[in-house]
Amino acid sequence: MVDQVRSLWETWGVSCVIVLGGSGDYLDVADTVVAMNEFRPADVTADSRRIASELPTGRRDEAPRPIGAFGTRLPDPTSVDPSTPRREAEIKVFKEQSLVFGTETIALSAVAQLVSRAQTLAVGRGLLLARTRFMDGQRSVSEILNLVAQTIEEGGLDVLDDRLVGDLAQFRPMELAAALNRLRTLEVSSEEVGPPEAATTDAMHKDATGAGF
Repeated sequence: MVDQVRSLWETWGVSCVIVLGGSGDYLDVADTVVAMNEFRPADVTADSRRIASELPTGRRDEAPRPIGAFGTRLPDPTSVDPSTPRREAEIKVFKEQSLVFGTETIALSAVAQLVSRAQTLAVGRGLLLARTRFMDGQRSVSEILNLVAQTIEEGGLDVLDDRLVGDLAQFRPMELAAALNRLRTLEVSSEEVGPPEAATTDAMHKDATGAGF
């Protein structure tokens, strides 16, 4: 990580906040260093740079290469099928850990953030919304999750079921992603995504890395 943290900022404009104990490896690459003393923060960047200059670690850069393009997943809408032989769409919940989506059962017992049946049911309805309105084979998983979240934010949970059932609870995009990832029929293609242009523009935060002690 210490060898990639600068690349994350310089290539992608991604800042990192790293909380650690007594390691000094990050002092060479940190833009800001904050020390916690009795729960009170103090900016010790100047002291850290002096220490890093006086006591160089001498470590070699072990990163194989800068972080460049990566693949984003594009779900195949035909692999996310909510239908059964008798119904166009069937969404059911057994407790909060088991979601029936079409003919598939999605196991969500490891998703600790789902704490109620109403929440899991809303995730199932959100997956149906994603399938019927936003999955086209061209959008990435992250784009689909954002569109579902935006739709719910604008119209409330009622957009998930036109029957206005009133038994749905709010969920986050990560819970919807967890359900999608656990759908055994899911098939995706991959598209390479490069870094954004002008990642380190003045509009972005000037600090790439903060190390907390």
